[in-house]
Amino acid sequence: MTATNRQNAADAGFTLLEMLVGLVLTSLLAVMLVGAIRYGLTIRERTALRATAFDRMVAVQDFLRNSLTLAYPRVIGDANGTGRLEFEGTRTSIRFAAPAMQSGGLGGRSNFTITINSSSPPALVVDIDDPRAAANGRKDVLLANVASIAFSYLPRVALDETRWADHWEPGTSLPAAIRVNVKFPPGDQRVWPELLIVPRIDVDVSCVLDDLTKRCRGR
Repeated sequence: MTATNRQNAADAGFTLLEMLVGLVLTSLLAVMLVGAIRYGLTIRERTALRATAFDRMVAVQDFLRNSLTLAYPRVIGDANGTGRLEFEGTRTSIRFAAPAMQSGGLGGRSNFTITINSSSPPALVVDIDDPRAAANGRKDVLLANVASIAFSYLPRVALDETRWADHWEPGTSLPAAIRVNVKFPPGDQRVWPELLIVPRIDVDVSCVLDDLTKRCRGR
């Protein structure tokens, strides 16, 4: 073989160094591609979780808005013959009557209690006592892993922001408005927009006052 033929044969193939360089470059590209795919999947998963958390937040706010807007000023009697509304609120819980969730088309009202339970981590729960439901009551978790909740109540005698109260004792009227704030643990990216609810019903139309007992008849 002449010198020219040997040179042509060497030019036609790859040297070991060139093959090693090609393998290294291919490996680097593969690592970068896998990393990009993994990063994209992580972003997609985080986006899906945030969307799910946002949808859950909207659903919980809709539930609170719908139920508290229709809070019913049902009058119940005391032992001394005076009447009071079946509505009581503290900073961390609220109890009221509202249209029954499961009434089979027969109407009626349920008793709702919304508060934070003592689980670890705490959760915002609702306890529904529905006499017409098959199970006669249910308890559901509205929001898991909650740091705190704050209910506040605006009296009807004033519209000043400074008159918001942390407690609402059973009395003769419902609050003019109810404000709900929820806080989450540090690092939790969920955000709770301030929720302001105005009850719509002012009078217990089903109450027929008994002049003798000063109570609603049948109660």
